[in-house]
Amino acid sequence: KKPSSAMDSDTIKKVTVYKAVGYVSVCVSSVAILAIWVSLPLLIQQASHVRRSAIEDLTACQSHVKDVWSSVIAMRPLRSHNRTARQTYW
Repeated sequence: KKPSSAMDSDTIKKVTVYKAVGYVSVCVSSVAILAIWVSLPLLIQQASHVRRSAIEDLTACQSHVKDVWSSVIAMRPLRSHNRTARQTYW
């Protein structure tokens, strides 16, 4: 048996290892919190930009569809004419 002392070498090694593990875990947690603190506003800004771009693209697409439909409606009277009349129209 080992003589009992206030702190033997095994206990000192365990305490040192536990301190190191504690410091590393605090550092990793701090880095994770810092990363979230920095990246979350950037992600929100990016999502807002994507949403705004999607709305602008949708508006442009709707405008293009209206233009196409107005062209189709303008060409409908041409269906009643024969081919010769269409060719002279173009």
